[in-house]
Amino acid sequence: MTSPDLTSTVPLPTGAWAEFSLTASTVRDAARAALTHYGRYQRLFMAMHRVPITGPAIQVGALVCDRADLLGPSTGSAWDVRRLTMAAADLNAPWTGHIYVYLGNPSAVNQVDVFDGPDTHLWPKGGLLLQGHDRLVFMAGPDFAGGVAIPGGEAIQLIDELVPEYLS
Repeated sequence: MTSPDLTSTVPLPTGAWAEFSLTASTVRDAARAALTHYGRYQRLFMAMHRVPITGPAIQVGALVCDRADLLGPSTGSAWDVRRLTMAAADLNAPWTGHIYVYLGNPSAVNQVDVFDGPDTHLWPKGGLLLQGHDRLVFMAGPDFAGGVAIPGGEAIQLIDELVPEYLS
């Protein structure tokens, strides 16, 4: 017996090719197993992207920034907030006082952060996780004065079913 590509005429052991057989079902089963194994990583990669967090300005007379359509994930997805920034619209006249950040309705139990001036706060992976029904609310404290404050930041959006895998 010679090799299948006919480049070598050295005889192969008898039975070496006899034991090797591929059928269509074997190849199909191997491909299905590979898709199952790598498919979840592909779905995780395709189902994640960065989203900007932007909201309307906070100023004297409009002390609450609560926009569920802008400051929270849509139904069926989640946000992993990585950065929140409170900026001053005018660097020559920055705002002073406190701006509180809430996860949902403003109350002491829902407070997640506080800014005491223009600044950027960072969270680790999973540190501030919002589900589809959650939203961020920015509210100026009673000592808020001066210029206009502009909330912003960045989150990673992913579909709800992949949150446990993303956090692991």
